[in-house]
Amino acid sequence: MSQSMMSYRQHARAMLLLGFPLIGSHLAQAAVGLTDTVMLGWYDVEALAAGVLATSFFFMLFVLASGFSFAVMPLVASASSAGDPVQVRRVTRMGLWLSIAFAILLYPLMWWSGRILLLLGQEPVIAELAQTYFTDCGVRAAAGAAGHGAQELRGRARNAPVSCCGSPSLVPLATRLPTGC
Repeated sequence: MSQSMMSYRQHARAMLLLGFPLIGSHLAQAAVGLTDTVMLGWYDVEALAAGVLATSFFFMLFVLASGFSFAVMPLVASASSAGDPVQVRRVTRMGLWLSIAFAILLYPLMWWSGRILLLLGQEPVIAELAQTYFTDCGVRAAAGAAGHGAQELRGRARNAPVSCCGSPSLVPLATRLPTGC
């Protein structure tokens, strides 16, 4: 079907079909964040503060790192619409290498996030807990990205959100916290 021949209703339907998975993934991510906040708030105020600091720190790095994929998408779309599969592969591969290199540069910030938070004036206990949460989150993100990359190479990847700062990351944090009960 030609795009010029589509009615407004057909355009709206196509946009909703494209948008619903994104809407669902964002709502799921928000629900995981809300669940994390509630669980940590019930557990301990220091744990909640550490989780919020680590998640905020992670989000800042995530936004910086996602800039490469935002730049690659229109380049891939342009090459694909021009019918140039070699350029599609080339841009995708270079974007992947650039993202991997940038992630390697960001990992020291993850491992030293406790010291960085101390330099920013956070309490030592909260900075240490935030570093624990953050490094666990970073390791899970790398494992998830590697698994998704392997699926992509085999052609089995799906557009599903992967939560690296979600509830499964709370387990290592909660087991390392001092019990105040």
